[in-house]
Amino acid sequence: MPGMKNQFLRPNILQAFECSAVPNSKITSLYHLIICSAIYHLWRERNDRKFGGSYVSSTTLALKIKSVVLAKILKWKNGHSLMELL
Repeated sequence: MPGMKNQFLRPNILQAFECSAVPNSKITSLYHLIICSAIYHLWRERNDRKFGGSYVSSTTLALKIKSVVLAKILKWKNGHSLMELL
């Protein structure tokens, strides 16, 4: 996300949401979707590791997050125009 380049340290979740706000509401929605999807899937992976004894690699988890985001934005009106941002 463009606003994250100005962060010197790792931002917390609230700072990530603030940095992702841009004038175009579709792009802001895309950035918020990415942040929320990453948080959700990281939480699920944490729970699967801690309580289920199973795990996936970080690459597989990143691909899962990307596929979920792609599937969601394809359902949006004019979602194909946002594909180039990913």
